[in-house]
Amino acid sequence: MAKYHELGTPKNVLPLNKINALPSYNLKQSNYEYADKISGEAFAEEVLARKVSCSGCPIGCVHVGGLRKLFDAGYEYEYAGVSYDHELVFSLGSQVGMKNTSDVLNLINETEEVGLDAISCGVILGFMTEALVRGDIKITDTLVELNFGETAGYLAAIRHLASPPNDFYREIGRGLYNYTRKKADGSHDYALHLGGLEMAGYFMGPAHLAGGVTGIRHSHLDNAGYSIDQKLLKDAAQLSAKTVAEKIIEEEVIRSVYTSLVICLFAREVYDLETVCRALAALDIHKTPDELKAASSKILKVKLELREKMGFKLENFPLSERYFETPSPYGLIKREFTDEILKHYGELIKNI
Repeated sequence: MAKYHELGTPKNVLPLNKINALPSYNLKQSNYEYADKISGEAFAEEVLARKVSCSGCPIGCVHVGGLRKLFDAGYEYEYAGVSYDHELVFSLGSQVGMKNTSDVLNLINETEEVGLDAISCGVILGFMTEALVRGDIKITDTLVELNFGETAGYLAAIRHLASPPNDFYREIGRGLYNYTRKKADGSHDYALHLGGLEMAGYFMGPAHLAGGVTGIRHSHLDNAGYSIDQKLLKDAAQLSAKTVAEKIIEEEVIRSVYTSLVICLFAREVYDLETVCRALAALDIHKTPDELKAASSKILKVKLELREKMGFKLENFPLSERYFETPSPYGLIKREFTDEILKHYGELIKNI
């Protein structure tokens, strides 16, 4: 857990960048030439002000940066404490070309102040920037110039996303899936969403893509496909799509225990099932690891049934072509292999 206390999840920035797994410039690149400027180390050395914990936790993984903002002439400054983590450093950093920690904090702060989801916001901003260059949208839509690495336009666009001044912002503010599925301009091909939700800050491989589409809560944390990719990377040449699908479901089942008991997923390696059973016993709740697994499978089955009743179908969420054009740690990901994972997933969940 030292990783989470010292640098926090932004410690991931440099290792991911090294192996071509850090989405940048709307995933036109999977490494970022300014990664060292927005790394966990850079944040810690330049802007880290304090660390805080969730109630009752000793780790202190919440890292708060100090943002100094000029609000009037005569050197009038105010100070804001802005929490940051890897996902935000990706979405409002490498995704939109920020080159220093203060600019990233500035965008995070603006996003938090207007109440937007920071991952979706940054991914949408990156998409809008590329769409402007391509001519798929116009300045009359965005109302501001958007360029990678320039904060002014993004700060204005964030406010427009929160309080839409026109139809364009009303539509794109509902998410890239909803926006691009109505378009015939090819913009779906570079829209970074998975299962209808904007992608998280990892580009590890096929399990991350398939896991993003299948996640029961539409979260990359449902099954940690990116972590599965990392663990299976050394056997990439012999990897089977069915094995990946099995790993995704296995992880999703076990995480249903953790999320139901409100166990922090950062601590999942500490709280194995035996440890969870001992903790429950202290409350006079006596369960075995096998009983927890059975309960977790039942929980997931109920969620899957509900999702199906609500009309969710895997085939309604095709993957963007961009995912298969940019190198990952696996090289170029093959669409056919990812589709095969999803096919096996659809068959395997029938037996839960």
